[in-house]
Amino acid sequence: MKVLHCCIVSAMIGAFLLATTASAQLITIDPATGVIASSEISTCCADRDPADIVNGSGLVLGLHAITPGNMWLRTGSRFGGVDPDPFVVFDLGDVHTVNSFHVWNYNEAAAFSTRGVNDVSVEYGNTPGLGSTVGGVTNFAQAPGANGYAGENISGFPPFEARFIKFDIDTNHGDANTFYGLSEVQFDGETSGPERITGVTATATSELGGGFNRVVGNLVDNVGLDTTIPDGAPGAREGMWLNNGTFTTPNDLEPEVDFNLGAVENIGELHVYNYNEATNGLHTRGVNELEILVSNDDFVADIRSLGQFNLTQATGLAGLEPDIFNLGGVEAQYVRFDIASNHGGDNNFVGLNEVQFFRAAAVPEPASVAIWSLLALGLLGFGAYRAKRKK
Repeated sequence: MKVLHCCIVSAMIGAFLLATTASAQLITIDPATGVIASSEISTCCADRDPADIVNGSGLVLGLHAITPGNMWLRTGSRFGGVDPDPFVVFDLGDVHTVNSFHVWNYNEAAAFSTRGVNDVSVEYGNTPGLGSTVGGVTNFAQAPGANGYAGENISGFPPFEARFIKFDIDTNHGDANTFYGLSEVQFDGETSGPERITGVTATATSELGGGFNRVVGNLVDNVGLDTTIPDGAPGAREGMWLNNGTFTTPNDLEPEVDFNLGAVENIGELHVYNYNEATNGLHTRGVNELEILVSNDDFVADIRSLGQFNLTQATGLAGLEPDIFNLGGVEAQYVRFDIASNHGGDNNFVGLNEVQFFRAAAVPEPASVAIWSLLALGLLGFGAYRAKRKK
């Protein structure tokens, strides 16, 4: 009987773990938008751009070849000029719990493998500002400069939550021309943190299009959150939204932006990245005062104000942090920004970089509650049985 009770409890624990534990997996990174480097060699000797670090080129069955066109290499004193602050930043697309990562260092044949990264600091964060460092990871091993290179697995650190990961590079493996490179990097983990609402669309009272390409679609494309480059098509790392102001017709002196979440949602958090143009202090065009309203019927009869808010002026620098607002699980499909002012910018412009919505924390699924209940009952029953046996 004792063995039977132990088996029941063990089975319930196993069922609970199976129902609640997500399996770790390879995190897919978009080569077009998910990696950026301080510099790259792209005008000679085969392009060696940062997309090659995450696109699987040169990698077959986990083994990397020696073809340099399938690797990333930053500029150096011999070609392109010295890069004073070499780095690579990876954008995982959403917040993940990272359990480990695998690095294939720069693997060009023979002595050229000395261009690979040696001393490095690995920084991470949920936003482009990062803020934390992976302890115990200080260098990457030199590649052999031969085909069939298996790379190295980096693990043993406590799992961490991040969307953005930066390799801040200090030294290479002895190359005198100050080149630094990598062949491939893969991260292993699972999604975590607040769940971002995807498929959001946006419209505005105006957008500065034409040759400026500061269109409202840039607000909801989930890339370029901290970009300092205002012009760009949705889906590119660059690009912000800017209204017409009094710069062009039709003038827009009562600017609004409407977001459609696609369905009624319980909104937990709102993240807003303000307008971050770097040139001549033009980040002052960013939104200052606004009212946030929500609706379930596109503001026909259901119009609810969440109040007046102020956005922090952007810095005009990379690493921009968002303003984060807790909306407390408010139910809505549509969200409106009714904008009253900027931070002193010109031409009555108002603009933003990116807006993201996150679901409120979900109530536990009935199955999970049932498993917990069964587990508790089983433990209570087992405890009662043991007490009875002791009498």
